[in-house]
Order: sequence, then structure tokens, then C-alpha cells
Amino acid sequence: MSANFSEFQGLDLGIEKTNELVQKLKDTFVDIDQFNKNQRLTESGKTLMWLAFRKEPVVFTYEQLKDYHFFINDNDYLLYLYDERRNKAYQTDILSIYSFLESSYQVNRQLDVYVFDHSFEWVYSITHEDYTVLIVGLPGPRKI
Repeated sequence: MSANFSEFQGLDLGIEKTNELVQKLKDTFVDIDQFNKNQRLTESGKTLMWLAFRKEPVVFTYEQLKDYHFFINDNDYLLYLYDERRNKAYQTDILSIYSFLESSYQVNRQLDVYVFDHSFEWVYSITHEDYTVLIVGLPGPRKI
């Protein structure tokens, strides 16, 4: 069962902008050699970016994420959410992202999404593997 994006509160950025954002994510965070090596190893010929992050991510569970917050807690702060399985990117806000992640978590755990902003200084990924959260470029979670 896959995530239900039909109720997601975000602006669908279309394929051209999505491809532009994905390329920027890869250029900034992904070890392309490792990515290409992983890609050749998969049956489908496709790999997930989070499998080849250039820097070692901070790793924790989705349940732990709910107990923490980052500097991105302002609802007016524009963010991007990229769904790697569907190759779709959305411009949105943190409350919409958290609401979507929570509803997806209740229904299924088959997400591979990335949350980031226009600066490309950080990214966090929610993965299909037990809804694991991988963070690159942020100092790590802080207790509320």
C-alpha cells in the first residue's frame, strides 16, 4: 500500500521543476559513484538517493522525530517535499508535512520522501525501512 498524496496540502511543482530539484539534491547530498554502483545492483535498475548520502546521516526513528523539533517549525517557512517513488515534488510548509507523515505512518510505511528548503543546506529523509529518519546537514534533533 502506498501513501495517499491526494489529500496532501502542497503545490505540485510538475516534472520539470521536480527534475531540477532532484538534480540539485543529488549534486549536494549524494555520492554519485556510490549511487551509480547501487543502481546497477538493484533489480529494477533504480536506487534511492538516501542509500548513497555523501555524509553519514543522523539516524533515528519516526517515533523519535515526533518528540523533537528543528528550526523549521514556522508554518510560513516554505519547504519542499520530494516523493522519490513517484518522482513528484511539492512546495509546502512544515505543518502540512507533519500532518501528511503522521497520516501515512498510520496507514502504511512505504514512503521514501525528502524534506528540504531552498538553501539545500540540509535534508531529511523518511525511508520505507521501518519509517527510519535520516538527517544530513542539521545539527540533530533537540528536545522540545
